[in-house]
Amino acid sequence: MFIQLNNLTVHINRLPMLTIDQMGLPPSGIYAILGPSGCGKSSLLTLLSGLHDPALSYSGDLIEHTHTPVRYAMVWQKPTVFPCSIFDNLWVAYRSTLTAQPNRLHPSNWSRFIKRQHRGSLYRALETVGLDQELGHGWAERHADTLSGGQKQRLCIAMGLLKQADVLLLDEPTSSLDPIATQKIEETLRALSKKHLIVLVTHSIGQAKRLADLATVICHCTERNLSYACETGLASDVLNRPKTLSCKAFIEAETG
Repeated sequence: MFIQLNNLTVHINRLPMLTIDQMGLPPSGIYAILGPSGCGKSSLLTLLSGLHDPALSYSGDLIEHTHTPVRYAMVWQKPTVFPCSIFDNLWVAYRSTLTAQPNRLHPSNWSRFIKRQHRGSLYRALETVGLDQELGHGWAERHADTLSGGQKQRLCIAMGLLKQADVLLLDEPTSSLDPIATQKIEETLRALSKKHLIVLVTHSIGQAKRLADLATVICHCTERNLSYACETGLASDVLNRPKTLSCKAFIEAETG
């Protein structure tokens, strides 16, 4: 396994909210995490991403089986783009990966320099998420706020790729999108999963069945006021042939 979680407890304001006995994340493929609202799915993604949250902590083991630190990129439910051009959005993500940046250029020449040197890399990221043909030749100057919701999500995925992320963490990325935009994102994720690990939080059982290789269903114990990973394994088994009553009850409630 690529990343291993053992006896992990996620705490919010020092109170336990989610326990995971064991979860192994492979180096590639799509890993779906499902469960009711408020069970800790988004908190788990935030914990994995390393983003600072003063209310969030954990106990147990979170082990990365790699020689170099794992790089994560987070894609939120609501697309987070900067109020500037598409080029500048991509550049913000990409420039952090450059080890040598010229510091003697006059600011007026800096923009022209980076466009000449790195425009191709940014454009290839757009190609990867299928935005190159949709946006056409004027993509670089177009304002990111003019994109549709689905296009913004794919732009966010492209930004994550430009950060050279090993793992893409997606928190219900299609929950507010129409079926066509959802299909485009699912096609993008399916292609990316051949080389990247994608951890996908979703409320959609159908989406998890279409995309996921592995899955974990999180359930909630009312008596203990604590969520827990009730079933983990191959997505086809967990979602079609659940072994635990709590996992079966969740899936039946979601699918009717």
